[in-house]
This record gives sequence, structure tokens and C-alpha cells, in this order.
Amino acid sequence: MRHMDKEKMNESINTILPLIGLTNDRKTLSKDLSGGMKRRLSIGISLINDPKVCLIIIWILILFYNFLGYYS
Repeated sequence: MRHMDKEKMNESINTILPLIGLTNDRKTLSKDLSGGMKRRLSIGISLINDPKVCLIIIWILILFYNFLGYYS
């Protein structure tokens, strides 16, 4: 994230926060988040630079959890 343009970084953050369900916690410090929210935050951080491999793995996990009935 150090070498990212501020505008591109903010655009990525605005795209990723709704995907991981942390839109309302944008200004919350990570130490104040619950364990599950910290996990979602770490997924969001890994998505900042739009890595293709990470996206594929996350979609596979979402499909797997949907199949098991965790998210419906």
C-alpha cells in the first residue's frame, strides 16, 4: 500500500469495505474489532492490490460455506 496512489487506494477501500461487511466500521481501530471482523479485515487488506489468485480462493471459500449452509 505504500506505493499506491491515494486516489486508487481510496477507490479500492470504498469497493472492498462493502464486500467484507465493514462499511460502518471504516473509522474503527483494528484493536477494537471482534475476532471475526479482524479476519474479514485481513481478507480486505489482501484484496487492496486486486490480486487475481486471492480472489479465486475467496470465491471458492464462499461457495463452499454457502454449500455447507453457513451463509444463506
